[in-house]
Amino acid sequence: MNQICLEQLDHWIDEVLNPLEVSEESFDVAKEMIYLTMRVIAKAGFEYDISNDEVDDFVDALEISSREFVVQNPIHRNLPYLFPEVWRAKRASKRLQTIAFRVMDSFREENKGGTRNGYGDDTIISRIVNNEHYANDTERAADIVIFLFAGHDTTAFSIAWTLIEMARNQNDPQLKEYRKVAANIETGDWRRIDELQLIIREGMRLHPVVATGPFRQIGKAFNFTDDDGSHIHLPKDAIVVLNHYAIFRHKKYYGNDAESFRPGRWKESNSDMEQACFPFSMGARNCVGQALANAEMTTVLSILLAKYEFSIADEGEVDFFITLKPKGTKLIARKLK
Repeated sequence: MNQICLEQLDHWIDEVLNPLEVSEESFDVAKEMIYLTMRVIAKAGFEYDISNDEVDDFVDALEISSREFVVQNPIHRNLPYLFPEVWRAKRASKRLQTIAFRVMDSFREENKGGTRNGYGDDTIISRIVNNEHYANDTERAADIVIFLFAGHDTTAFSIAWTLIEMARNQNDPQLKEYRKVAANIETGDWRRIDELQLIIREGMRLHPVVATGPFRQIGKAFNFTDDDGSHIHLPKDAIVVLNHYAIFRHKKYYGNDAESFRPGRWKESNSDMEQACFPFSMGARNCVGQALANAEMTTVLSILLAKYEFSIADEGEVDFFITLKPKGTKLIARKLK
């Protein structure tokens, strides 16, 4: 995984970032990180070289179908044939399925006769294609879409938010210390530098991509007293939402500067701070891809923050639908000497 991530990052730096740096042009940080993370997950998990056009098609189709089927108008659900939005979403779902079938066809073509082409049998695509418990390829395609969706945008936007904050806070003490340490050790050890982990953690705290947090149905009743002394009763089987955005910026846990980007706060962390920040959720149903996401974020940011300085050309805006993302935010990169 790390090797594939490095290869794809090097390719992106050579083909995209360095030419932009020379011409002093800006780039859409969220869009470029989507391209990068999709290439990584497609190659590492599905043995597939995905193009930017395919990524654009996947992202567009995913948004169209999700806006209709995830937050569906009950009238649309009961009378779908009357609304063009429903038909548009169905066509978008078909586009997602087409991409998934293309991934499966590529895997089967490359592995005719049992040839593995240097890959092991534990990639996601090999497990899906070779699993006989699926009724058909349509079911396999559905899981491929889910894995591609879950494996790219949360990681991409977490990286993008951290780069944006580093552009806003170029004199941050942890960033300076990270670059100082990185200058005196091998590249392969950069990802293990403590200050890098502080920066990543603070980026995920301040900008939790899954902003609404997890939903849980509680198995028993709870009674407790709130900070203002009021009594709260949660009945058995109630649906509880652990809102990441509100909790991660709560002054009770992170002080008066809770809405500021300050990675150094984690050097002074206590148990309340630690327990109040859980970007990958917690318990038995936490994020199954967190190890992959952490590896990718650490690899990408360790290289970019050590070799480049970023400034903001256009602040863009904050957008939220399913995930919290920067929209239209553009950065300018400059190589560090």
